[in-house]
Amino acid sequence: MATKKNPVDKLKKKYHRRINTIISSDKSFSHMLKEIKAAPKTQIGGIMRKESKRFDAEFITEVEHSLHPLERIVKNPRQFIREEYSVVPVELAKKTGSKAIQHLSQHSELVKEINAKGDVIPDKILGTFVEEELAIYENRFVMTLIRKLALFVEMRYRYIDEHGDTTDSDMMTIKSIVPIGGAKYEIETKMKLIVPSDDEGQRATNDDLLARLKTLRQRVTYLVNSPFMRALKKANPVSGKISQTNMIRSNPDYRSAYQLWLFIGRYDALGVTYSIKERKMDFNNEYLNGIYALILSNYLTLQTDKAKLDDKKSSKYQISPRFIKPILDRDIADDRFMDRMSNKPVALRKMTEAQLERQKKREIEKEKARIRKEKEKERQKALALEKKERAIQRALEKKERAKEQARLAKEALLEKKRLLQEEQKRKQKLEAERKAAKAAAAKRIAEEQARLKATRLKIKKAAETTKK
Repeated sequence: MATKKNPVDKLKKKYHRRINTIISSDKSFSHMLKEIKAAPKTQIGGIMRKESKRFDAEFITEVEHSLHPLERIVKNPRQFIREEYSVVPVELAKKTGSKAIQHLSQHSELVKEINAKGDVIPDKILGTFVEEELAIYENRFVMTLIRKLALFVEMRYRYIDEHGDTTDSDMMTIKSIVPIGGAKYEIETKMKLIVPSDDEGQRATNDDLLARLKTLRQRVTYLVNSPFMRALKKANPVSGKISQTNMIRSNPDYRSAYQLWLFIGRYDALGVTYSIKERKMDFNNEYLNGIYALILSNYLTLQTDKAKLDDKKSSKYQISPRFIKPILDRDIADDRFMDRMSNKPVALRKMTEAQLERQKKREIEKEKARIRKEKEKERQKALALEKKERAIQRALEKKERAKEQARLAKEALLEKKRLLQEEQKRKQKLEAERKAAKAAAAKRIAEEQARLKATRLKIKKAAETTKK
């Protein structure tokens, strides 16, 4: 199958044929071309550059592997369930249990009435209140991990997106100074051809990895904006070494999150490497003749006549430099005082070596003062940051202490309540025993009185029988 010819190559051949025909048929052209070739200050150079990139699939694969466990955690996080008990009106009690029945049997004063069927209708009852706490250590660890992961992925995505294009290029520079007919012609030009690089056959693989990275970015963005993260918005992030709690060790999802934390901490690359190959262009005689013809074409393109200037289209400037104070013993021969863009008088000053030395010392001292000021500023900034961190730490410690004190106070209150209940039970038991003893004593007294009464009746009957 015949290959399709490039139309640019066809135009190049046409152009070179015409240029060669003009040069060979005209002596003036031929002479000027020889002058250009003989110019000692002609410099021609070229660089061929080939770029390629390779994306690192390690961090993409690792994050992809860990995203499913993170998504499961965010969708169904573990929570700590805390139960609290409180005596409330019956209509406010949402949940009751065996403890409520036991408590009611011990506190008859909470019974409102007992109906004809024998049903007990309480006025108040011991209610059970369940509180689910999401901000446990493991969930705060996952929250911090998602924030770090978002920054980790976003930094690499932006860098690759902004610096991911690679190209192959050919660049040629031409610099020439040719004296012709009493005039000096100067030309300096650069030409560059740029085409997209095929990344040494890796472009399709790189495009696939970039598409996977974009998908990762979208999934991580969802995690950042999930209800789980909004619920933990005010929770304290974890810092320092992660504690491997029982949940992190035993739960597969939390364990995978911990492995991702370790990977992010040790992976410091940006996920892309670049390979650049450069070599100088080779110029054969045919190529050089074409370049010399290009230089000739540029010289002939310039339209100018320095001998004749149209006064109506020209701008005329006259500069008269003067000193602010007459200084007649100073040499101004080497000063560049011509400034055609300024209408102000020019004041010139020439400094002695001693003045220059003093000025240099002043500049050195000024630089030292600036460095000292910068160091002091950095020190103050570090002190302020350290002070702020200490304040945050103290606030956290104070909060933890207050939380611990509240917990201890609550436990003490519960213990006091329990002791009161036990004391009340003991008193009720003693009262019941006292009543039982009193009843037994009363029974014994009644039985003894009945026995004595019966004995007296027997004695009375016996006496009456004896009289008869």
